Amino acid sequence: MATTLWRFMWGWEVTTSVNKLDFKDAGTTYAATLQLGVYVAAEFAAEVQRAMRAATGNSNQTVTFSFSTNKFTLAGTSVFQLLFGTGANAASDCNGLLGFAATDETGATTYTSDDAVGAGSSTALIWTTVDPGVDNTPMTAQADGTAALLTQRVPRFM
Repeated sequence: MATTLWRFMWGWEVTTSVNKLDFKDAGTTYAATLQLGVYVAAEFAAEVQRAMRAATGNSNQTVTFSFSTNKFTLAGTSVFQLLFGTGANAASDCNGLLGFAATDETGATTYTSDDAVGAGSSTALIWTTVDPGVDNTPMTAQADGTAALLTQRVPRFM
């Protein structure tokens, strides 16, 4: 059974397989490269914005995250395109991290994620306590005088 974990706690991880963003602005195609790392929502939005601005050399792009919708918004000062499907780096595009399908977004000055991206499933082990037997309670030393054993713990899936 998978546990839902909020991404706000464990973040958006940028690896070499999802660190590119191809886009077209003012008729020129750019390839933004994100720095590798794990980001919380605001940091990830800032990193995408930084990479886009570094690629173009201007500050026409803004990227924000909405905690009410769990979606990112990428905006420009004029019509631009996000080349998630046809860009040269489509195989390593960050569209999934941003909540977009692997298809181009064209004809607008603002694009909002197709899907909410604030939560994900995990099968992380959750530890639960189990009452220890009398012979290994940490309250009493072992019969041979050595230190008591630690309380037992058993992992379980939630």
